[in-house]
Amino acid sequence: EAKLRTLAYLPVGKIVQRAPQMMKKDVALIQKFFDAMSKEDAETRLGLQESLSLMADTFKDIDPFCQNLMVAILNR
Repeated sequence: EAKLRTLAYLPVGKIVQRAPQMMKKDVALIQKFFDAMSKEDAETRLGLQESLSLMADTFKDIDPFCQNLMVAILNR
């Protein structure tokens, strides 16, 4: 089951990378990914990290409200 989750995280990152407008106004997925980082095993965390790195460019120019939410997520 953990291996399947690991394999699922990467395509999500690739989809967001190709369709960034999906994430510009809603950071709920990012919050779920960061929450999962504290619960998953090391191999699955690596998949999460890769997925998040694929999404990183999406969040360069987000609106101030979402930017504040992202800062709150990262500071937890």
